[in-house]
Amino acid sequence: DLSSAQLSISGVDLVLENLVIALLAVNRFPLEKAYGLREGLRQQGLFNLVEVSTWRREKIYDALLASSYNRGSFLVGLISDRVAALSRFVAGPEWSPLLTDFEAGFKGRVGKRLLGVSGIGPAVVENFWMLSS
Repeated sequence: DLSSAQLSISGVDLVLENLVIALLAVNRFPLEKAYGLREGLRQQGLFNLVEVSTWRREKIYDALLASSYNRGSFLVGLISDRVAALSRFVAGPEWSPLLTDFEAGFKGRVGKRLLGVSGIGPAVVENFWMLSS
């Protein structure tokens, strides 16, 4: 059995970054534009999803704004909730099996696991695969 420990740290980091960026590229916000926020998101700590899982919604919201993801209070609030849900997933027991499936190339299983996260739909999964290829 392949464990998440066998993925390189940089590989896991890239998966996390791609997931967050894919999550932002919704509601007529192009993937290219979301990708352009990568450095700001990294500086704000938004790719450290285990840490983010301990944050209050307001801190996520403020970090999104500080990373230049400013789409109005409703959308930034909605995305804050989705980032919080994703962070809880990453901090929970389902993350390791997802990494195992990802490393093994089981796209269908990865997609199914991601679709179980609140706020992740087919568009986010598609964006994730585009970033991951």
